[in-house]
Amino acid sequence: MPNLAAVYLTNFLRKRGHHTKYINLFQYEKDRLAEFLSEDPYCVAITTTFYFLNFPVSEMVEFIRRHNPKVKIVVGGPLIANHARNYQGDELKYALDDMAADIYVIEGQGEMALSQIVQCLKENGDLSRVPNIAYSENGSPRRTPPVLENSSLDENRIDWLDFNNENLGRTLQTRTARSCAFNCAFCNYPTRAGKLTLAGLDTLEEQDVVNHQRIDLVAAVVLRLLDHSLP
Repeated sequence: MPNLAAVYLTNFLRKRGHHTKYINLFQYEKDRLAEFLSEDPYCVAITTTFYFLNFPVSEMVEFIRRHNPKVKIVVGGPLIANHARNYQGDELKYALDDMAADIYVIEGQGEMALSQIVQCLKENGDLSRVPNIAYSENGSPRRTPPVLENSSLDENRIDWLDFNNENLGRTLQTRTARSCAFNCAFCNYPTRAGKLTLAGLDTLEEQDVVNHQRIDLVAAVVLRLLDHSLP
C-alpha cells in the first residue's frame, strides 16, 4: 500500500511542474533511493507523519549525505511542527540541528512551502522569500515569516492514473478530510492541522471512479498477457 503522504506530495509537486519521485519505506527501498540520488535531484523531502523522535530522520539524512553530499534535504511534518511548538530560540536550533538537514518546513500543511522551496532551488533563488521555513545561512539560523496555508483537498486530489507505472499494491487510500471533527484533550492533532476540512462528494466519487479505472487497466494488462501466453 503506498504511503499516502508521499504520494500526495508527489502529486502536488507534479501538478506544479516539478519532476518528482517517491519511495514508500526507507528501510526497504534504500537501493531505489540511492538510484534516485544518483540522478542529482534539486532536493529530497522527508515527511515525518509517524515520527516522534529525531533518530529516524537523522538516519535518513546520513544515508542521503553518503550517496549525494550536494543535494538539499528538506524535512517537514508533525515532528518539525512539534519541535517548533515545544521549543524556542537555541532549544529549537539544537532540536533541528540534531537532524542535520538543510531546510525545515514549519507549517501545519507545508506542501505549498515545499513547492516554493523546489522552485527556489531550481532558480538558485533566495530562500528568505519562502514563508514557513527555517534554515541556516552562513552558520546563522534563519526563520521566515509564517503564512497560513490552505490547500484545497478538491483541487489537489491525487491523480492515481498518473501513478500507473508504480507498484501500488492492492489497496489505495483516499484522502477525505484534513484535521479531525473531535477535540480530545489528550490529542494535539486538531491544533496542528487546523479547522476540519472535508473533500467534496464529487472529488470522492471521482477518486472511486479513477481507482476502478486503474483496476480495470491492470486487469486488461493481465488478460492481454494471458492471451499472448495461450498456445
